[in-house]
Amino acid sequence: MIAPSFGGIFYNNCYRNGIVPVELSIEDIRDIRVEVEASGGQGRLEVDLETLQVTTPGGRRIGFQAPEALLQMLLQGMDEIASTLARGQQLDDFRRRARVLRPWAYC
Repeated sequence: MIAPSFGGIFYNNCYRNGIVPVELSIEDIRDIRVEVEASGGQGRLEVDLETLQVTTPGGRRIGFQAPEALLQMLLQGMDEIASTLARGQQLDDFRRRARVLRPWAYC
């Protein structure tokens, strides 16, 4: 989904539902529309998540930004729970250190 802006909650929920919300300037969006119309609707518009680029039907590449954590979850097909569980060793290490530093919290 390409738009000049998204509401914060909608933007985050897009990633969680497997949708890529791409924010581009209104000028870039207008240029894309012109290229798609000029191709008779046959032009190909590509969104590359790994390079964070949109390629227009005319071959122009436009960069966009994405939050790293949400992008990685989407690329790996994970939700927040799976992403957290994948860090099991890091969590165990943190708990061990925390128990030493704050033993009173573990009574």
